[in-house]
Amino acid sequence: MKKLLILFFTLIYFQLSAQNNVGIGTASPHSKLHIHDPVGFGYARFTNNETGSSSSDGTFIGAFNKDFLIYNQEINGMISLYTGGGIRRMTIDSFGNAGIGFGLSAFSPKLLSLNGTMGFYNATSLKGEISTSSTTMTIKPDPGSSLCFPNPCPATNLVLVPPPGLFESTGNVGIQVSSPAYKLHVYDDMGLRSSTSTGAQINFEDETGVNKNFINITGNDMKLGTLASNNNGKFIIRTNGGDRFFIDSAGNVAIGSSYKVANGYRMSLNGKLMCEEVRVQLDADWPDYVFAKEYKLMPLSDLQKFINENKHLPGILPAAEVKANGIELGDTNKRMMEKIEELTLYILELKKEIDLLKSK
Repeated sequence: MKKLLILFFTLIYFQLSAQNNVGIGTASPHSKLHIHDPVGFGYARFTNNETGSSSSDGTFIGAFNKDFLIYNQEINGMISLYTGGGIRRMTIDSFGNAGIGFGLSAFSPKLLSLNGTMGFYNATSLKGEISTSSTTMTIKPDPGSSLCFPNPCPATNLVLVPPPGLFESTGNVGIQVSSPAYKLHVYDDMGLRSSTSTGAQINFEDETGVNKNFINITGNDMKLGTLASNNNGKFIIRTNGGDRFFIDSAGNVAIGSSYKVANGYRMSLNGKLMCEEVRVQLDADWPDYVFAKEYKLMPLSDLQKFINENKHLPGILPAAEVKANGIELGDTNKRMMEKIEELTLYILELKKEIDLLKSK
């Protein structure tokens, strides 16, 4: 009787159809093995000698509501997919981290780890790939495609556009620029922040890879110009497409449409200068020495003779020298004051002679 009951219930839950389909929980199996649970959770459990065989052991495959489940209940257990000669292609560990292409090797516990190259397609057209080597991670759009990090819509945050050829050496980078025309093309503001006391710095290299120029932010100071490796370079400011302001490697300054520094002078100006005040600090004595008793004033007869012969006052530069070399404001003012004070002495001498003549 017991055997008949077992057979009866087996026939209820285990049905073999005319098409040789096996049904568990269904009298009308539609595939070679059809498992059905009327309460919404039909599954098959797999256990072995290491997992145990209780309700909390092993791995099961089944349907829950409208979802398909593969569930490994074992602590530290994984789910692996194998293809082609028993090679493990994909693994999901007990923490939900997935690894692709590692075979039986361990992979770093990241949410997704990939050992190899990942390609990205639009329909059947390859648009780019991500690959790794022992030292490098490469994000490489296909020639004619762009790499875009949208925020919040395409081509508003970061776009890398490579022309045909090597992406690493010829790609233009655009930040909020959908079609960057330069190696770095930025729309709107850009910030540079230092993480150390030495400041934040941008270096500019020549075609050989040697650092030549820089921009540096240190504390409250901003520095820009040439580096020590560029000992012949000049710092140049341009306006309207032309060079206007020059500082050479020795610190000499030239202002004008071309670089012209007068020999021996710190600043040269090619053009006119207008200002409200110019202060000249002289190291030499101001000509008050003219009024000292020991100062020898040139007799007027000798002065007349010098003027007739040289066509300029003693101690005053001749016109030819001024035309050739210009004048120095400090020195010229000193010479002019000397002549004014000498002229004052001449006038006082003449007044004495006139007063003497009037008294006779």
